[in-house]
This record gives sequence, C-alpha cells and structure tokens, in this order.
Amino acid sequence: MKYKNRAVPLSRTDPETREAKTSLNLVKPRLREKPRDTADFLQTTMRGGFLFLLAAVAFVGGRAAFTCRSEYGNRLEQFNGYRARVELPCKYNAIKDQQCGDYIINVTPGITFNGVDYLSATAWLGVKRISDGKFLEFRTSYKIAGKYLTELKCEGSTTLLPIVKKDGDLEFADIFNYTPEDDGLGVVFTEKQNTWSFSFGLYQFKGSRFKSSDWSFTCNDDSVPLVPYPEQLCGNTSKNVLKDRTAGFTQWSDDVATVLLDALNNSQTVQYEQLEDFCLVSQDKLVNLCPDDAARERTIAACWMIVGEKGHRKCLTKYTFPPIEIFANCVDWMCSGAPPKDPNKSCDKVAEAIDDCREFPILTSLVKASKCYSGLTYRLKDDSEGDSCP
Repeated sequence: MKYKNRAVPLSRTDPETREAKTSLNLVKPRLREKPRDTADFLQTTMRGGFLFLLAAVAFVGGRAAFTCRSEYGNRLEQFNGYRARVELPCKYNAIKDQQCGDYIINVTPGITFNGVDYLSATAWLGVKRISDGKFLEFRTSYKIAGKYLTELKCEGSTTLLPIVKKDGDLEFADIFNYTPEDDGLGVVFTEKQNTWSFSFGLYQFKGSRFKSSDWSFTCNDDSVPLVPYPEQLCGNTSKNVLKDRTAGFTQWSDDVATVLLDALNNSQTVQYEQLEDFCLVSQDKLVNLCPDDAARERTIAACWMIVGEKGHRKCLTKYTFPPIEIFANCVDWMCSGAPPKDPNKSCDKVAEAIDDCREFPILTSLVKASKCYSGLTYRLKDDSEGDSCP
C-alpha cells in the first residue's frame, strides 16, 4: 500500500490549560505478567523487534544510539537498560531538556487507567532548535494517532497528521519525516537528519493487556551528556541509580514508590486538568502543601500503594473508587499532618475506600488511629477471600 501524507493547518486550542475543577482545592501560593499465548508472543516479539531495529539505526556518522522506551503502558526501560515501573495514571517527565544534535527535547508521556490496567494515552513533545532558537510544541494520543492510522489504512492516503500542534514557530514537517509502523499500531517521527526519533504505539485490546501501548525515544548522538535521574525519569547510562536512590529511603523498599515521588514532586510537569483533575491536585498538594521533604516521604510511604500496587487498586475499583481520586485525598490528608479532625474530609474518603480491603501498610493503621470515620468496620481481608462471611 502506498502512503501519502499532506500537512494541514492545525488548531492551537489547548484543553490542558483549562482550569481544573475538583472537590479538593489547589494550594494557592503555587501551583506478574500473565502467560502469553503463542500468537500473543509472536506479535509482541515482532513489535519489540521493530522497536529494537529503530534503536539500532545506531550509527549515523559514527554516532551511537541511546534509547529510552515504555511498554505495556507503565513499564519504563531507562537509558541504562533498567526496567522501572510508572504506576501512576498521570503525566511524567520522561525526557527533560535533553540535547540531541541541534535540538533540546522534552517528552512528557501521559498514562491513563481503564479500571484494570495502565496504558499510554498521550505524549507531549517540546522541541527547540539550538541553531536558530525556533521551537515546536505538539501532542499526540491514541485517538489523534489512531485517526491518522485508520484513514491511512482504509483510504490509502490521508490529509490528517498524527499530531496536533500546540505552539511554536516551526511546523511538524519542518523537523520530521513520519511513517506508520509495520503492524499499523503505531507511528514513528524521525528527525530529518536522523539525529533522533520518537515512536508512539496504540494499544490493541486483548483480554486485560495492552501489549502495543508503548513509546520510544532514540538519540543517535553520543557526543551529548544525558540528563540524570530524577531530572528526567529516563535518566542516563549510569547503573543502579534508581535502585540506589530507593535504598536511601527508610519507609519503603520498592522502586515504584520512588518513581511516584520523583514524578509528582516536579511542578514543571503540567498535569491533566480536564481528564484527570486529581493528578494536578496530587502534584500540587505534594509540592506546595507538604511542608518539607520529610513530610513528602511520609506521604508517599502511606499513599503509594493506592495507585502503585495492583492488588490494592483492584480492591478499590471493585468498590467503584477511582484509585487516583483516593490517592489525591490521601496526599491531601497526609500533607496536612494526618489530623484526626479533617476539615476537608479527605481522611473520611480514604477510610471509606480502603475499608474491607486488605491492609495498606502504614495507611490503614493511621486511618484507624485517627477514627476520622468511625462508622466503618475496617475488616481486613486477604485477596483470596470473597464477600462471604469472614
């Protein structure tokens, strides 16, 4: 099939700048994987092989490729090869002010939660050309890229772009060549000199897994230093950075909690406002309401499993409580000092949500001690228990 692409004018309206509306007020001063069947395995392997091939366009004039990529929505393979997990349905600073060739690049992916799993929903890119100071900001999503890919597949050509321009004096076609991936589930943006590339994959629903919900960033310039973790979650090539950072915390030993702290304790990341108000609230409370780093660590220690541990998320969603909403209330309560009489009723909301779930380490005992919602039973259950008599 022959593909033909023509650029068209794009809207500059930006829903991400609208005012958030939520029951929690913002602080005013500042804002085990399931076994795969054979077909599943082959398709995932083929897709992985394509992304590996993309990364392996590695030597352009002797320049080696650095690649950071995400798979299955929430798995992040850093530049050093370490596999981290971003268990948070929000936006995060994957690539931050990273130079590659003549460009300074920012990549901010957005994760969403479908009630079962996390999946890659959006990606915002900011690109500045060093030589002339011109820039481009744009975003893509599974809907934006999906419409482009669908029309391309069904009609053989399209006037659509796989992105929406947000700002800047450069156009998408000034910087990139772009093409669909072989499986039709993603699109690749390649800088015209092949200095760097970015791919964004749509999810293909099968069961409860999203094997193609991914993105990948590759820099083919080994003359530039990589920005370290946690300034960008992709980090650099130094080994064991995330493991060593996690070892420095006394209240948890799981990398997921560390990544969650580092993703939200960053006021420069513009969170969802219309789609996920509670990401914005969680970030704002952690940055501005918590009085110091010690309070932020106590907050993450108490709250992280609400969004970061699958069994606990499953229990909350079973009782129709959105994990990110309960997490935001937990952050609000903890950053306020976990008062027994909570004027915002955040403790009450957390207490009602976690009641009848297995114990949330630290959080359950704090809620019990506060007696902020004494009408609940706090009957802790093992995951294997049903709803029959205890």
